[in-house]
Formats: sequence, C-alpha cells, structure tokens
Amino acid sequence: MRRRVLRGWVCPKISNVTVYAYDIDQRARENTAALARRNGVEKKLHVRAICTLDELNREVSDRTLIFCDIEGSELDLLRPDLAPVLSRADLIIKMHDDYCPGVTDTLARRFVPSHQVGIVYHGAKYPVEFPALKAVPAKEHAWLLQEGRQRDQRWMRLLANRPGAVEPGKPYFLTPSLSL
Repeated sequence: MRRRVLRGWVCPKISNVTVYAYDIDQRARENTAALARRNGVEKKLHVRAICTLDELNREVSDRTLIFCDIEGSELDLLRPDLAPVLSRADLIIKMHDDYCPGVTDTLARRFVPSHQVGIVYHGAKYPVEFPALKAVPAKEHAWLLQEGRQRDQRWMRLLANRPGAVEPGKPYFLTPSLSL
C-alpha cells in the first residue's frame, strides 16, 4: 500500500512513501530539495509551489497524511465540500487563530462528520524525555524544547473515519454476548 505525505519536512526512508511538499518561498523549496538529495530520498519527493484544491483532489488517496502549516489560509484550502477526498485523509494542522480568528472552530465543524477531531496544545516538555539532547549543552535545552512557540499554540489532529467505524450518536443494539 502506498502512503502519501503532503508536506516537505517529512520524507522518511521508507520505500512506499511519496512526499509532495509545497512552499510559496523559492528558497524553502530549494532547501527542501537539497536536503532530500543529501538524504538520498529525492526520487520520493515532489517539491511544488502552491497546493490547490485540484491538486488535493488529484493526489490524496485513502492512505494520505497531510501536514499543513499555511499561516491562516487553512480555511481556503481545507474544504471537504470542494475537495471531498479530504474525508479519507488524516491531517495534522497547525492552527493560526491569531491570523484568522475562529479557524479552529470552523475546521472542527467541517471535519467532525468524517474525522475524529483532536486539539493538541503546546505544553511543557522535559529534557530527559529526549535522549538526543544529551549531545547538546544544557543551557540550550529550553530554547530547543520551546521552539519559540506561544503557550496557546495548538494543532488539530484529524483521523479519518474508516469503514466499519461505529459513529457516535448512531443507535446500536447489544447482542447477548455483548451485554453490559
């Protein structure tokens, strides 16, 4: 099964993954392509400037994971009414309510019929949970773990409902073997 990832900063060395990376910044696209070459994954990476609704409808499949960080334009692109294939994809979206007030609530309403919706907030991190930090001076740990993010930074995780899922609010009947 082929899994697709739409975003440039994830391109694992797994044979069945194809990455479509989008960035409006030419230098960012060049850097992404150079990193892919350096890591030997350039054949699995397609670097492009702009992701459109047509592109989503063409590239998204049942096994697609979308990482989305588009600085407040989420409402324009993440439209299951115009890109119905989004209902089959899993998504991780960096929320930008500071640029576009209400984006989190609007996207949750758009996707709740087809996805499990979760909101994850930027929170405390402990250096001992990151073994790689042993190679970094302790005075730099806080800077690396905070990532320059505000406390209220959040991400939306959308997991597509798969066939056979029991949907909330739907009546169901217990069989004798499933009694409470």
